[in-house]
Amino acid sequence: DNMTGMGIRVSPHDGHVYSSGGFNQSIDFGNSHALSGNHDGYLAQFDTSGLCQWANRIYVTTQGCGCTVEGNTSGSGVVGFDSGGNLIVAGTFCGCGATFGSGITSANSGYNLFLAKYSPAGVCLWVQTKPGSFNPSTGQTYDIINAVTVDKQDNIYVSLANMATTTTFCGLNFPNAGSYLFKVNTNGVGLWNILTYSSSVG
Repeated sequence: DNMTGMGIRVSPHDGHVYSSGGFNQSIDFGNSHALSGNHDGYLAQFDTSGLCQWANRIYVTTQGCGCTVEGNTSGSGVVGFDSGGNLIVAGTFCGCGATFGSGITSANSGYNLFLAKYSPAGVCLWVQTKPGSFNPSTGQTYDIINAVTVDKQDNIYVSLANMATTTTFCGLNFPNAGSYLFKVNTNGVGLWNILTYSSSVG
């Protein structure tokens, strides 16, 4: 099975259907839109007739950087929409940097979380990344984005399980392990965060 996950969201603005997730080797969305890659993430848009309009790949730029067992992987999910119909996307990657399309890349290495915004045309507008905690011997990952929502002013609220201490995300500091709630504005700039539960890596 070349699929590693598929999520589906319908835009409340134009009725387009957005699919997201991960794939291995190749994936064909029809209507002359296909992608090839190695355990990569993807985003795709379909019109109301089921015809694919575009498909984008999210992938690790270079393999390695401690991700031998975990695998050089990327995955994505459409988690919401802003008032302009832009897609809010969350996901992970593990490797030496990542490429999100539209010339936007991240130089972060190892296991990382990301939060991104894409236009309805599939153009990546911005990406924010955060180093995550993982065990390179077993491939076990710990950090995860649990939930995301968007308010009427296009601010983004994120629930995060954080185990990689002394890291930053969207310009905010995450010094402790535990559960966080934080707010990001429409441009991906963090406004505040709250530690709601303190924990430790076993």
